[in-house]
Amino acid sequence: MSNSFLDHKIESNLGLAQVYKTKIRQFVLSALSESKYPLSSLELYNLVLAQNLECDRSTIYRQLDKLVKENLILELDLMDGKKRYEIKKQNHHHHLICNNCKKAICITLPENSLEQLIILPIMENGFTITSHILEFFGVCRDCKQIRD
Repeated sequence: MSNSFLDHKIESNLGLAQVYKTKIRQFVLSALSESKYPLSSLELYNLVLAQNLECDRSTIYRQLDKLVKENLILELDLMDGKKRYEIKKQNHHHHLICNNCKKAICITLPENSLEQLIILPIMENGFTITSHILEFFGVCRDCKQIRD
């Protein structure tokens, strides 16, 4: 995983000038940057082991906690008892969550979408939204093919 890619991602896309970087922290950020899906701490730990990096699970937990506090990554609760993590992206997005394999696929809804149809009447009633969660649960393509 390229350090220049990670530096560009942190400094340009996340708008940060300086971030204290350890080998494990860099690996975690890089793994999350390159992943198509949010990853659990166990998935990240297994990736660390596959790269023969020395680290225990508590180090992964500490790094994830620090990265969340530094606003570099998001902690996601996909309603299955496991926290997952992803790089904080500038674009607002949601997730398709597979009930079988628990994979979370990031999606961006188009303008004038379901999200806007829901939010507009709320705002018209004088309510100020500070945040929201809109996730879709179902069966992913891979699990559906196995089932069929």
